[in-house]
Amino acid sequence: MKKYGNGTGIETYVNDTALIIEVPIDVLTTSFKYYPNNYPEASVKPKKQNDFTELIAEHLHDETDSETGSNFIHNMFDAIFTEVLEGNINDKGTVNFEEDD
Repeated sequence: MKKYGNGTGIETYVNDTALIIEVPIDVLTTSFKYYPNNYPEASVKPKKQNDFTELIAEHLHDETDSETGSNFIHNMFDAIFTEVLEGNINDKGTVNFEEDD
């Protein structure tokens, strides 16, 4: 299984059936603390880090657009799909465009 990451602690893997995104709890809570739109006094309570992580995992599936039914995960994929389609990310021959036929 091949691992991908850029030194941030967040890694992605691909197996035969799934894309796995691994975010260590300390990376998630630190990301929240240093989130640019966070309030200076807001941080995750030390003994509540697992609960915070479960809260985030649960709400990643919340609807963000009532017209499309999109959720936070869909928004993440939509953003990267746009980059691939616009040529900002090289698809390495994996995407079939009709003109390629």
